[in-house]
Amino acid sequence: MTKVRLKPARSLPGPDTRLGPEAGRPDAYTTDSLLFDDDERGPQSQSLRLKLEAVDQFTPDEQEHVAAFIEGALLRHHARQAFSGQAS
Repeated sequence: MTKVRLKPARSLPGPDTRLGPEAGRPDAYTTDSLLFDDDERGPQSQSLRLKLEAVDQFTPDEQEHVAAFIEGALLRHHARQAFSGQAS
């Protein structure tokens, strides 16, 4: 039986997984931009939309607090639905 000695695999650069303008390609898009129109994502309420846009001005720490509050509110809402038999 002949033994074959394999060379170690060399590291090759992977595919560019960046999307959008930062990828440096005009044809790079996010999945959301392909599936939804600009006005289909985000809150439908203009008041809520303006409030969430204002959060962009917060520090990263403040943004994390807002995100945690929203996640908590969503969990509470889903728990209420599940325990009241309204879960979809």
